[in-house]
Amino acid sequence: MEFILLMMVALIPLIISLTVLFFSKTRLAIALSLFLGMLSFWQMDVATLYADEVLSLKWIDTLFRIFRGGSIFIMPIMYYFSYYLVRKNDELRKYRWLLNKGVLVTFLLYTFFVYIINFIDFGIESYKVRDDQLLSPSHLLPVYGVGNVFFMVNIVLGYLNTFLLLFITTKIRDIADKKFYVKLVTAAILIFINGNLSGFAFIPLYYSSFNSIFAAIILFIGFFQMQSYKDKCYEWRSAEAK
Repeated sequence: MEFILLMMVALIPLIISLTVLFFSKTRLAIALSLFLGMLSFWQMDVATLYADEVLSLKWIDTLFRIFRGGSIFIMPIMYYFSYYLVRKNDELRKYRWLLNKGVLVTFLLYTFFVYIINFIDFGIESYKVRDDQLLSPSHLLPVYGVGNVFFMVNIVLGYLNTFLLLFITTKIRDIADKKFYVKLVTAAILIFINGNLSGFAFIPLYYSSFNSIFAAIILFIGFFQMQSYKDKCYEWRSAEAK
């Protein structure tokens, strides 16, 4: 029952992701869609750990490793947002030494490396059962191998890229952009902190799934508010030009 409920919850960011992509094909929209898609996969891998009464351990292991790409690939996407802002705004050109295609490709290659490690015992060795606790039904927990240190580095890079985006956001002048990226950084920090705390069993594992709904809805609203504001500004300028 928990598995089905959490999978349905995990589908919400994916649906929002596809909705954003349906209405807009800009680079920002594609990046946001990818972010929400990875968030959805991240929550799907959480859901699979509650599937011990529905699926065999072999299937749980396979799905968990596949969907774990969500929490891995979200890191370079956070970097891309900063990269996009620097390329878009001339006043930020002095930061292009730090935010450039070379670093972006390096992060992408690193995440592919981490993802591949995830599929061997070096990354995940086995699973153990966590018994029922207050507000937390029983579920599986992965037993990580030595190679999980690369995943931990990926988490640290995710935080650094998020705070880098926060720094770049403070430097942009466009009010609509600034409001949206503040929402994005806030949502990302909430997701990362909650996901990491639940991943290390400080709070129930499934808590991160419900936070992902809140984050996805806030980003969805924020994105279209930004687009609406820009459209109105364009109309005002066009009217003044006439």
